[in-house]
Amino acid sequence: PSPIQLQALPLALLGLDLLIQAKSGTGKTLVFSITALEFVQAIDNDDNENSTVITTKVIMLAPTREIAQQIVQ
Repeated sequence: PSPIQLQALPLALLGLDLLIQAKSGTGKTLVFSITALEFVQAIDNDDNENSTVITTKVIMLAPTREIAQQIVQ
């Protein structure tokens, strides 16, 4: 893990709001992606297994198309 990931991920997983500024390629996107996946998993574990309702759980916004494509990949 990068230094930014080591600092930010534990705080993000606690549910704290973060503002992260670092150079490109330092792992910022991975921090919020892991946090979002953990959030979705926690919600899914709490949901009724028999529920047929599909809801939006996470919306990821990106400032550019290039960054959005990187998130999808």
